[in-house]
Amino acid sequence: MVNKEISMKIGKAIKEIWMKNIPKDFSKGYIINEDCLKKLKDYVQKSKFQCPLYFAVIYEVECCWLHWLDKRSKNNWASGRVTELDAGWIDGIMNYEVHSY
Repeated sequence: MVNKEISMKIGKAIKEIWMKNIPKDFSKGYIINEDCLKKLKDYVQKSKFQCPLYFAVIYEVECCWLHWLDKRSKNNWASGRVTELDAGWIDGIMNYEVHSY
C-alpha cells in the first residue's frame, strides 16, 4: 500500500497539472479528446487496491455543467475513491474543474 503522504502529494500534483497545464496544452491542440472511461464503476468496486483513482473527461460539445458522476455514484462506489477531472465548453469558454468525491 502507498504511504498516505505520498498518495496525497501525487493527487495534488495531478490536480495542479489538470488545472494549470492541460488548459494550455488543449488550447495549443496537443490534447486528443478520447471517449470516457468504461467500466470505471466495476473496476472501483472490484479493485483490491485502496488508492485514489482519477477519472478524466473532456467534453467535445457545449455543456451546461461539467461533471459525469451522479449523486448515487458520489454517495456510494465513488465516495472517497474517485477524483473526476473535467474539461468542457460552457458559454463558449473552455473550463477545467476538479471534483473529489
